[in-house]
Amino acid sequence: MLTQLAPAAGASGLQTGPPPSAVGAGYTTLVTAQTVMAAGSTVTGSANGATATVTVPTGTVPDGTVLVISAGAPGLLNAGPGLTVVADFSIALVDPTTGLKLNSYFNPPISVSISEPSIVPADSVVILFAPGQTTAVSDAQVTQGQAVVTFT
Repeated sequence: MLTQLAPAAGASGLQTGPPPSAVGAGYTTLVTAQTVMAAGSTVTGSANGATATVTVPTGTVPDGTVLVISAGAPGLLNAGPGLTVVADFSIALVDPTTGLKLNSYFNPPISVSISEPSIVPADSVVILFAPGQTTAVSDAQVTQGQAVVTFT
């Protein structure tokens, strides 16, 4: 199971595809791009039999932030030796002023819930930065059919 909080790029703030960092790691399909507000938002996207629900609490991001969910093909993503991808999503937040990666801490934290029937409690969540380059998300909560990650 993979998730990535990815930098985004583009001066307009309009997303017509996954951000370059997501594409470089293998997340080549735009699932959704939606504007979120400071009052809080929930954005959901589905791909490859899995669903990602991103909850942005009140006060976490400025009005007009674009939340981009991208996905790859689980069988084609290179997570490294010994890792099998069950579900994969890239989450990017685009600054409404610059069109670049939102450069801040997320307080309160952003929550990402990934639902997929074959997720089991023994699974782990990793962040895929580039093919074969991962970092474990040690505080991810994994239960039958679901993994939840928070980003600060």
